[in-house]
Amino acid sequence: MRTSHLEALLCTTSLGKARKLLIVSCSATKDPEAKDIPAILRYSGEVFLILKSIISNSLWPQHIDLIIVSAKFGLLNPLDKIPYYDEALKMERISFLKKMIKAQVKTLDLTHYSESFMNLSKRYFQSIEGLIDVLEKLNCNIIQVEREKRNNAMLAWLVHD
Repeated sequence: MRTSHLEALLCTTSLGKARKLLIVSCSATKDPEAKDIPAILRYSGEVFLILKSIISNSLWPQHIDLIIVSAKFGLLNPLDKIPYYDEALKMERISFLKKMIKAQVKTLDLTHYSESFMNLSKRYFQSIEGLIDVLEKLNCNIIQVEREKRNNAMLAWLVHD
């Protein structure tokens, strides 16, 4: 995947469209590369295969930003370089992750988002409570889809917008 495709995930101009935010959880399957690599390249689960396909085919909408929720690192920009790790989001970790994310949210400018699509399991959704609170206060429409339809709905949301 070329850098120019990855940079599309961080586009700061909205090209006349309201900015939208896609929030996905990390995946259990990861690229085992020993050195630190961008989060979008580290994760290799089904959601990330879909995202990488959209990016490599230059179909990523420039008005949509991406945040990855990691069980280990909290909120990640897709270009944040991270090491290989193996950490699942177990019930006992949710409280810790929730606090970490609440602190991270304070550093983000979320004022320009009109809509957010959340492709997250129940545990990850619980961990981003602070992020959801801020988005709701900013009148950001939050889209959540039942588990079985989540990936197809995310794909449709991304490419048909």
